[in-house]
Amino acid sequence: GAAPAAPAGGAGGELAGAEEYLAKHRVNERLQDAVNTVLATMPPNALEALSQALAASSSSASPPAKAAKAAAAAPAAAPAAAGGSEEEIKAQGDLVRTMKEANKATPGTHSKEELDAAVAKLKELKGGGAAAAPKSKEDKKKEKADKKEKEG
Repeated sequence: GAAPAAPAGGAGGELAGAEEYLAKHRVNERLQDAVNTVLATMPPNALEALSQALAASSSSASPPAKAAKAAAAAPAAAPAAAGGSEEEIKAQGDLVRTMKEANKATPGTHSKEELDAAVAKLKELKGGGAAAAPKSKEDKKKEKADKKEKEG
């Protein structure tokens, strides 16, 4: 992101201070997440949706220290087993969360179809596409019957 330039007088400390401030409050990250939410859903009123996504991000975001500890505790860039990278999965999970929070704040912000598509993409990234759907009771009963048949 573009931080304000230091005045010509040579006060380079101001620039470092601005960057530190933005990083401390995760401003660039939250702005990018909010913009991604708007782009993923392309609602009729982009600025209103952006505002809601930012509001949802600031109310639900963990304090920077917690986020830093969580990042440090996470395995270093371990790729996801089948789908997307950890970064892609996190970004899509954040998107889904932000969409749901925006809908909670203002019902109808995102349609069920938009949410379902975002959730489906998240599942796909996690490597769990449709193939890994939970088994129905009928499937479980059939498996049990098949197993008994083989044993007996």
